[in-house]
Amino acid sequence: MVLGAAIAFALVLPLAAQAAGKTLPSTVYVDPAAKCGGNTPCFRTIVKGIAGVATGGTVKVYPATYPEDVPIGKALTLTAATATRPTIDGSGVTSAVTVSAASVKIINMIVTGGIDGIRVGVGSFTLQGSDVTGNLNHGLNLQAGSGHNIGPGNLFKLNGGSGVFATGTSSSSIHDSTTDSNTLFGFNITSSSTFDVIQTTSSSNLKDGIKYFKVNTGSIVANTVFLNGQAGIRVIASNNILLDGNNCFGNTADGISFLEVDPSAITGNTVTGNGGMGVSVTSSQDITVDGNDILTNGDDGIGFFETDPSFISNNNIGSNGGDGVSVASSVDITVQGNDIHTNSGDGIGFLETDPSFVLDNMVSGNLGDGVDLVNSVEITVRGNTIQGNAFGLRYHLLSQSQTFFNNIIGNGVSLVLTSSPGNAWDNGCDPVTGGLGNFWSDYTGTDDGTTSGRCGDKKIAGDFVGDSSTGHNGVDSYPLLQPNGWVSILARKHFDGSRIEPQSTGDSSGNWVSTHIRIPKSSGYKAGDIALGSLLLAANTGFVAFDPAAPHSTDNGDGYTTLHAKFSRPAWLAKTYGGGFFCFAIQGAFNDGQEFYVHDCVTVK
Repeated sequence: MVLGAAIAFALVLPLAAQAAGKTLPSTVYVDPAAKCGGNTPCFRTIVKGIAGVATGGTVKVYPATYPEDVPIGKALTLTAATATRPTIDGSGVTSAVTVSAASVKIINMIVTGGIDGIRVGVGSFTLQGSDVTGNLNHGLNLQAGSGHNIGPGNLFKLNGGSGVFATGTSSSSIHDSTTDSNTLFGFNITSSSTFDVIQTTSSSNLKDGIKYFKVNTGSIVANTVFLNGQAGIRVIASNNILLDGNNCFGNTADGISFLEVDPSAITGNTVTGNGGMGVSVTSSQDITVDGNDILTNGDDGIGFFETDPSFISNNNIGSNGGDGVSVASSVDITVQGNDIHTNSGDGIGFLETDPSFVLDNMVSGNLGDGVDLVNSVEITVRGNTIQGNAFGLRYHLLSQSQTFFNNIIGNGVSLVLTSSPGNAWDNGCDPVTGGLGNFWSDYTGTDDGTTSGRCGDKKIAGDFVGDSSTGHNGVDSYPLLQPNGWVSILARKHFDGSRIEPQSTGDSSGNWVSTHIRIPKSSGYKAGDIALGSLLLAANTGFVAFDPAAPHSTDNGDGYTTLHAKFSRPAWLAKTYGGGFFCFAIQGAFNDGQEFYVHDCVTVK
């Protein structure tokens, strides 16, 4: 009897000391066998260990299953005493662990059997190295506070709600942790601010892998999100969200879904094999989708609906079950620099979309149209290569739009145009270059300098711009003869004031076409800088190269230097139509490689 009383006295001594105002120990131990490896003070339950430790202290728990609900009402660290983690097995009536004080840390524990596994109502909570599994509702429920640090090394699995649910929190992060097979969401963050989810794995949850709802500022970065029952990552009614470097694959719905999201970015993600769209953006503004790999998804690669100024750029979008990029009922969308290939639908489709841009994309091998524009206004299509699609361009009810500087190569049909009058197919009436349109691989017309363009300019033989009098496919008056032909045409220098005299004999034998190429001194070049072997004199059906052994000279005039060069007249006449008026060019380059171009018009008799 005396011995039992002594033991009881020893167990309650810390409580009595606390009541008497004495200092509690900074470290206590818990072991249901009351051994604690010989360490003291030693308690049989976690609840008593917490009561017996000083605020800010540490409760070290030995391996065992502790069938208790654990309230924590002071700052402390609750941690495993050894490498084997102990288990808190709640009653199922309340949370297995309830935290009501700031600056609580739980490290290397297993928490199960609660309504929530861990419920936190204040800030600065830390959870590391712990498994929170098999709870009736959420694994971890963060109800308020800031400065939460969840990770590394946590597992939230087989909970009846979400793996982690957070609401009303701020300046917090979940990192290097895993959610798996929870009944609702993997990570569900709502009504919070400055919340990051980084380097986690979220898989096989019944709903979304990661969900943000009403979150103001946050990052979802470098996560692996797969095989979830709905979307991989879903963001709703939020702003200033960054999704970067995530791997989303095999989710039942969309890989990434934005709804009512304002300035935010989706960059550098790999989004593959999801059942819905790769990336879906609806009723949002100022969204950037850049640098992602979006492949083999069941629906469109990227879908925008009712979205305002936004960018789709530098993505690899291929082998998706719908369109590569689908934009509907949107305004001011730029689709630029993407590789869009082998999709089951169209490469790029716009429906009821107003001023927008399709720029510098590679659109190839799609089973539908390369670019399909329907019932849209003020669309600029420029700098794209549209190759090997079932149809190159399909425009219906398109108006006030411009298509130029594109390569349209090897499509089953290059153009289908219905109910779309009044659109432009070149860069405009440039006073130096004239109009420049598109390269069409099915253009078989001439470059003979005998017609006029829609701008009223004379077509020029040898300028590498086709001279279709009616416009190729009935629309393009300035079809280019080479892929990316506009690049070299715009890069070369155009000199005025040169004189070409194809009817001059140049000497008594009549064997020469005399030319005078005037180079303004203000250009930084002079006639003596011309690489003679680069000179080509155009005729109706081809070029005559300059023979450097032929007569030539230079002189220095007022503001100009001039090259006088003679070309073989018989060779040139053999490539003319034999008579009539036409305009033609001399192409050449300076010794530094800078190309130039001069032209004149003549009547051959």
